[in-house]
Amino acid sequence: MSNIVICDGIKPESFASLRSECGMEALNRNAVELALKNSLFGLSAIEEARTVGMARVVGDGVFAFILYDLLVDPAYRQRGIGTMLVNEIMEKTLRYVAEGEWVTLGLFCTQGRETFYSRFGFKEMTGNRFGIGMQKIYK
Repeated sequence: MSNIVICDGIKPESFASLRSECGMEALNRNAVELALKNSLFGLSAIEEARTVGMARVVGDGVFAFILYDLLVDPAYRQRGIGTMLVNEIMEKTLRYVAEGEWVTLGLFCTQGRETFYSRFGFKEMTGNRFGIGMQKIYK
């Protein structure tokens, strides 16, 4: 693997560029800046000054954390970058756990990527104990 470095923070222009590389719709620059500012934390995967991956976590910072926007440039996939980002996200989330307490790190998974996340111990919400994840999109 090349020399990938995981850094704290995500630049708005990198966020926009990676979304575009991954075939996602463009977002308003001001909205991107606000979303990044309001995230609990974000990480960037950098190779030679170029952002090739990113992940951010949103939530309450106490019990509920959601891994959101895990993106890796398609030209850099299958090189362990997603794994590096998820491992670092899990490590940073653990720092929020108070003695004797617990936290939940959830995520919305692109269909077909469940096995990637299951390697880290994530379980599909099948409706048993926690119900099935749901969402509503306003436009």
